[in-house]
Amino acid sequence: MDNIIDPKDLRKEAHFRRLKSRNPVCVICGYDNSPAALEYAHVIPRQFGVGDGGAVCRNCHRELTETEIGLGFTPQAEDRELEQAGRYVLALGEWLEIIARTLKHFGAFLLQRVDAVPAQSEGTR
Repeated sequence: MDNIIDPKDLRKEAHFRRLKSRNPVCVICGYDNSPAALEYAHVIPRQFGVGDGGAVCRNCHRELTETEIGLGFTPQAEDRELEQAGRYVLALGEWLEIIARTLKHFGAFLLQRVDAVPAQSEGTR
């Protein structure tokens, strides 16, 4: 029996390694249809030496990056550790704001679903 690995499976495994997850989901909007459409986003640019981040879809990654453009992508302060900490906290705050908006929308969606379900009588439970 041949142990030939399908090229599609090889690509999928490469995506899992790149995204550092076997079940990658956009941490912002929840997109999970295709790992090929997800990217690994660092909380702050890699030039600052912090490797934390998560999988995000390309649209959410662009939105996150847009908030960082004004800050620049290279260290500028003499105290690099303090600059790194400040950028990390600021970027994490940006991520949390976006995630909070997503949670609010999802909560509203769930409540709409509850309103769409007809009420059950006590005898049908």
